[in-house]
Amino acid sequence: MKKWSDDYENLNLMDGEIAFTLEDDEDMIQIKYSDGMLIDIGYIDRLNSYFITVVSSDTDECWKNPLEKIKIENKAELFDKIQETICKYRKKNYITFEAEQFDNMWKWTFFHDFKASRKKHGVIGAICILFLLCVIRGLSKKFIWQGSFWEGFLYPFVLFFAIFIISTILYVLMKKAPKAGSFVSGVLLMLSIVFLAGIVLLIIVLLLNSFLHFWF
Repeated sequence: MKKWSDDYENLNLMDGEIAFTLEDDEDMIQIKYSDGMLIDIGYIDRLNSYFITVVSSDTDECWKNPLEKIKIENKAELFDKIQETICKYRKKNYITFEAEQFDNMWKWTFFHDFKASRKKHGVIGAICILFLLCVIRGLSKKFIWQGSFWEGFLYPFVLFFAIFIISTILYVLMKKAPKAGSFVSGVLLMLSIVFLAGIVLLIIVLLLNSFLHFWF
């Protein structure tokens, strides 16, 4: 059975946490952020209107002087107005969050903290270290795994740009069509879980096979 809160589950919260209270109530929805900002959505019956209130923190002083208070008379517009408000007040923080994700993705792909390396050795030094790591990977691929040097050398770049393209598409999709973006993100997450579970199962089977061959 569909709940009223399902209509708002696909909001792009931009790293916020949402809590649902009661439909068409003064305390209807709240979206909280780690820096203290709060977006409150409620319905005032006597005014026959919904209100989106943005405060920098959950204090009496901030509630007396909110950053913005938006009135919506048509409930059909509420989802879009909430999303617009989130984007308006969280865009800068979300860009920072995305930049951090970019750095983390780089570390996971290349095993190299380019940002820290650049501060310590300069841009040229950081590029040289990255190049050296890729050369080592290429040589390992050629002499240890009996593959192609260029396959090992270029693999991190290909992997990084593939992940970057997918994450960029998801970002744009979440901005333009939050419901579709959430659906695609959910599907990719499920596929990732199935893929990882398959790898774990394969490792277990190979270990058991080696163990049984060793003893029998």
